[in-house]
Amino acid sequence: MVPFTFPLHGFRRAALPLALVLLLLLATAVRAGGERPLVVPSFSGVTLAESQAIARASGELPPLPEWCDGTCVIDVAFFYAPEAIGQTNATAFPDVDTGDPDKPVGPQTVGELHADALAAVSVANVVFRRAGLDAKLRFVGLELDPALTGLGTQDALRHVRGERLAHARSRYGADLAYAITADSGTRCTAVARTAGNSRESARSSAVGALRTLCLGRYTFAGLVGFNLGLLLEPGHSSNSGHAPFVPFGHAYVAENVLGTRYGSLMSSVPYMPWFSTVEPVYGRVLGDADVSDAVRALRYTIPEAAGFSPTAVPGRVENPHGYDCRPSASRACLNERRFDVSARFSTRRVSRALAKRLDADGLGDSGSLFYFFGPDNPEMVVKVVDGCGLNGHWWVFGSAATDLAYEVVIKDLANGGRAIRYRRNAGGVIVGNNGYSTAAGVITDTWAFACGRAAAQAAERRLGAGAPEDHAASEYGQTAVAGFVAAQAAADAGDYGCLGNCLNNWRFRVGVNWHVGDVQGGAGDIPTYGLGDSAVLIYFFEPDNPEMLLKVVDGCGVNGHWWVFGSAATDLRYTVWIYDYATVHRDSDGYVRFERTNVYDHHGGGRITGDNGYSTAAGVISDTSAFPCKQ
Repeated sequence: MVPFTFPLHGFRRAALPLALVLLLLLATAVRAGGERPLVVPSFSGVTLAESQAIARASGELPPLPEWCDGTCVIDVAFFYAPEAIGQTNATAFPDVDTGDPDKPVGPQTVGELHADALAAVSVANVVFRRAGLDAKLRFVGLELDPALTGLGTQDALRHVRGERLAHARSRYGADLAYAITADSGTRCTAVARTAGNSRESARSSAVGALRTLCLGRYTFAGLVGFNLGLLLEPGHSSNSGHAPFVPFGHAYVAENVLGTRYGSLMSSVPYMPWFSTVEPVYGRVLGDADVSDAVRALRYTIPEAAGFSPTAVPGRVENPHGYDCRPSASRACLNERRFDVSARFSTRRVSRALAKRLDADGLGDSGSLFYFFGPDNPEMVVKVVDGCGLNGHWWVFGSAATDLAYEVVIKDLANGGRAIRYRRNAGGVIVGNNGYSTAAGVITDTWAFACGRAAAQAAERRLGAGAPEDHAASEYGQTAVAGFVAAQAAADAGDYGCLGNCLNNWRFRVGVNWHVGDVQGGAGDIPTYGLGDSAVLIYFFEPDNPEMLLKVVDGCGVNGHWWVFGSAATDLRYTVWIYDYATVHRDSDGYVRFERTNVYDHHGGGRITGDNGYSTAAGVISDTSAFPCKQ
C-alpha cells in the first residue's frame, strides 16, 4: 500500500480571496514551474520488485468482482484535530506575512467543519456520477480526536490507520476513514491500493489525511481515488516504479492546442474534474485503454471497498417531518420535503407547459434546476432558503436564464399547501400573489413564507389559503426567438482546448466577478452533475448557495450565432466574461490572445450591458447574437 499526496490544484477551484490565492501559490511553488508539489512516498505492503513484476505482466488482471448495481455505497468517517477549527491567517500560514493575521481561515465551528465534510463527499459523488458509476459515498461520522493535535498529515495518516480505523468501523460502519488536521503545509495524503494488494490489505489501509483546505473542490475525490487503486499518470516520479491495482488505473495527461499540459483528475498537472476514461468527454479524450482508464479500473475495487465494513448507521429518513412532498419529473421537494416546487413556461405555440425537474447532483436540499425543452438546456434555478434566524421567514430566490414568460408555484406543506405563484412576463417584470413585485428579472422574495407551523398558518389566514387560480395564456405576449430551441450538440465535435469553466466542447471559457462598492471578488462554479455541456452554476460566497445560471447555447441553425443566457438571483453588481477559444492564438511575444470575447456588466436594478453592444433592463442576459458560428 502506498501513501500518496494530493495537494490543492485544478482549474475548477473555489473562489478564494486574492491574498489567500497568492499565499497558496507561494506555498505550492516548485522548481518545475508551478506543477503540484509531490513528495516521493514511502512504500509498504509489497516489495518494489514484486510491484514492478506485476506492472510488467501483460493481460494479467485480478478477477472482476460482481458489480453491485444500485447498492455500492462506501461509508466515510472523519476524525479532526482540535486546532482544525478556528484557524486564522497566523495559524494557517505561520511563515507568511498576510497583513491580517487575525482573519479567520477555514471552518470556525464544528457545524462549519461538518458542512465542509458533507460538501467534500457530495463533490466526490458528482465525480462518480460523471463517470457513470452506479456507486456513491456516504458521510457517516465526524468525531473530535485530541490525539491528532499538532500532527502533520503524514503522522495523522499513520495515527488513523493504527488507532482509529477499527473504531470507525465498529461505531460508524465506515469503509474509509480520514484525519482532518491544521497542518500548515498544502499536502493531503491517502494510502493508495497498488498492484498486488489483496482485499484484506486494502481494507486495513483504507485511510487518508487532509488539512481543512483539502475539503474544498475535487481534492477529496482524488484521495478516495488513491484508496480505490488509482495512481498518477504513467512515468511520474511519485509512482516510484509502483503500478496501480490494475494496469490501466493511471491518470491521463495531454496538451491542448496552445501546448499547455492538462490532465484528468488524479494527474500531477492542472486537471479537469473527470476520472480518466476512454469515453470522450464532450469531444475531449481523457484516457487510453491500456494505461489510463480509471473509470474501468474502479469497477475492480468499488464493490470490495463498499464491503470493507458492515453498515452501522441507520438509513436516511426521506420524509422526516411527514410533509409527504413526492418528487417527480416536474416537481421538486426542498428543505426536507416541506416545499413543493413546480414551474410552467409559455411560448408562441405553447401556453403554460410544464417545466421538467433536472436530475442533478450537487445542489443540496434547498435548490432545484428546471428545464423547458431538454435536460442539456437548463433554464431555471429556484431556491427556498432558511432566513428564519434573520427575519422569521423562508426566502425564495429564482433565476431563469431565458427570455420566455414563466411562472413558479411553491407550496408550503407545513400548513397544508399554502402556495405562492410568481409570474414573469416577457418584459421581465415578476409579480407574486403574495404582493411581491420586481422589474429586475429575478425573484428575491425575503418574506415568502413564515417560519414554523403556527406562523405559517397565521400568514395563511391573513393572505388566504390554497393555490392561486390559473391565468389565461393571453398574459404572455411572447415575441422573442430565444428559448424556443433546445440546446443542440455543437456542429463540430472538435476539442478547442479550453481549460477552466468551459462549455460546448471546451470552446467557451466563462467567469464571473461580483462587486460590492469598491470591493470585488471572484465567483466560483458549483460542481454539479446533470447540467450538460451548455451551462454552469455560479456561486458568489458559499457553494451551497447558487447565485447564477449561465449558458452558452448553440443557435447556429436558427440565426448563425451562439446565444448567451444568464441570470443571477442577487442585487449585487457583477461582471460576466466569455472567451471564444475558437479564436485563440499566441502572439509574437507568446501571450495568449482571443479574437472574440464578450463581457457583460450588471449595473444593479436589472440593467445589463455588453461590450458587443448588447443591452437590457430585464435583469437577464439573453444575447442571441453573442458569437458568430463561422470562425
